[in-house]
Amino acid sequence: MKSNLERYMAAAIAAGPPWVWSTGMTDWGRDPELWPGFLQQIKPTARIWCAGTATGEEIVTLAARTPSSVTIHATDIRPDALARCQTGRYPAEMVMVALDRGDLTAGDVSRMFEPAEPGAQWWETTEEIRSRVTWQLHDLMTDPLPTADIVFCRNVLHMIPTDQRAGVVESLGSLDVPIVIGKSDAVHMNRYWSAKFDVPVSLVLDAAREDR
Repeated sequence: MKSNLERYMAAAIAAGPPWVWSTGMTDWGRDPELWPGFLQQIKPTARIWCAGTATGEEIVTLAARTPSSVTIHATDIRPDALARCQTGRYPAEMVMVALDRGDLTAGDVSRMFEPAEPGAQWWETTEEIRSRVTWQLHDLMTDPLPTADIVFCRNVLHMIPTDQRAGVVESLGSLDVPIVIGKSDAVHMNRYWSAKFDVPVSLVLDAAREDR
């Protein structure tokens, strides 16, 4: 039996873009219920833009779960965050916690990381993962938006100053592509953007709440 969120996603996909999918926490493989339906929509030549990548866990997950022909452009406003991402190194303990929770599978981990010595404290992403992801300094408020077929912009909008938030939302909407947002962003999407679409963002939150 499908969950309410899964039913909503199916309806959104059937309606066509732009789709707004709302998600929760920031972590490896977060919101497992989102991935099966989302991955089915990824075309082999898809260009994915991830805005506000933080330390890059979701980008590595995304790269591991999509075809090798998919390209990922990851951006953030913080040089220190991008420097961390570009190293491709992550604490092994953090990955194991996600594995134990079921957010990652053993297959995910094997695609993400090079084989490590037993007891290694840091794991390094594979050359294949690193070759598919480009990292760039980018300011959503002032810089031109990259060309993309799908946008990940999770839990970012609430960090943008109130007087500039509407402009950022309008710019994202102008791309006319599927957009994956975070639950903290849904309020801003409803306020500035969801009136333009047939399905308001609040329906995603309502469905997620009913599933709990």
